[in-house]
Amino acid sequence: MATVMHPEFPGSAASYSWEKEESWAPPRTWQARAWFEEPLTVSILHWQGQAKDTSSLVADIESLLAWIKESGVQVPRPFEIREYLLRYPDLLDALPNVVQAALESLPHAVFSLEVYHDPEIEDNYLVLYARFSHYDETTMDQIRKARRKYRPDIVGKSGRVILTTDFRTPQE
Repeated sequence: MATVMHPEFPGSAASYSWEKEESWAPPRTWQARAWFEEPLTVSILHWQGQAKDTSSLVADIESLLAWIKESGVQVPRPFEIREYLLRYPDLLDALPNVVQAALESLPHAVFSLEVYHDPEIEDNYLVLYARFSHYDETTMDQIRKARRKYRPDIVGKSGRVILTTDFRTPQE
């Protein structure tokens, strides 16, 4: 059995469990729903020896999300970020470097970490949007310069994260 604590509701928890039977193979993911948020998909990769204990992984993700929010990055749909990081836990060590590179290189931007869902194919990835009050001809060059700082950290990862802009203002 694993228990997931919700950071915004101390003392609350969602529990889920199952029993392994001889003829039963575990699913790749397990949906758990709690009264406090959207469904949380928990990776079952540790059954195959590919990931550490799920409860430890969830705790690492929650710590990372707390740090990202404390850094001033907006996370409008945290449940999507959690689900993505549960699916691609090798991004946990790279994501802080991506955020730090963006914060240092683009001090006048407002950032939003989101999961991009491709409308044409079944594909999604993390996007750190940089939004500015004013865009000029140097905006994309500044973003590319920030990308070069973190690129070595994401090479070979199973998940993807990109720093870009959607040319919206921070107020939108």
